[in-house]
Amino acid sequence: MVDQRTANQGDDPADLSARTRALAEYRSRGPIGYRLVMLGKAIVALASVPLVWLLLATLTGFYPGTGTPWAGSEAPATAQVGDCRRVGPVSVNGFGNWWECQVEVALEDGRTFHTVVFNSMVTPADAGRPVEFRAACDGDSLDCAVGRPAPLIFAVLLALLHLAQIAFIIVLIGTTAFYLLDAVVGPHRYFAIVDWATKKKMTP
Repeated sequence: MVDQRTANQGDDPADLSARTRALAEYRSRGPIGYRLVMLGKAIVALASVPLVWLLLATLTGFYPGTGTPWAGSEAPATAQVGDCRRVGPVSVNGFGNWWECQVEVALEDGRTFHTVVFNSMVTPADAGRPVEFRAACDGDSLDCAVGRPAPLIFAVLLALLHLAQIAFIIVLIGTTAFYLLDAVVGPHRYFAIVDWATKKKMTP
């Protein structure tokens, strides 16, 4: 039976089902056991944030372009490969072993700048010869995103993937906060807070 302190006639059936399961689990596990379970779920949700970030970084590694999805925003450039280092199996490049290399990039107008490229965009095998690059610069500055020539559609897909990643991480952080709140106050107070927040949001 649903506790009348946390359910009212007309509540959404899915919400009632969640409340029923939570209250049943609370009675089954007891106050301490229930809170430990909620704390464990919060830890799992929070630990999933860097995992999602690393997975996207790994997928990004297979795309060698500038990441700029706007047509006409890239200009031809060349790069000379300098020192490289091997990183992995877990790094800012994601999962796996990758090369990070210093490069000197020369733009069409003769300006040059140094930067570091990741995810094996270039390797030590590219040293000693000019490498065809693309550069997407912010106006006349040398604040440029660089990469190898790649179809524009992949940059668009990558941008959409980044948006999905941001949305998913926000959901995970929100889920962590809800589990922590449930662990601290227990299901009765938790659903009372949810009801109060919902009612306040719907009140003009």
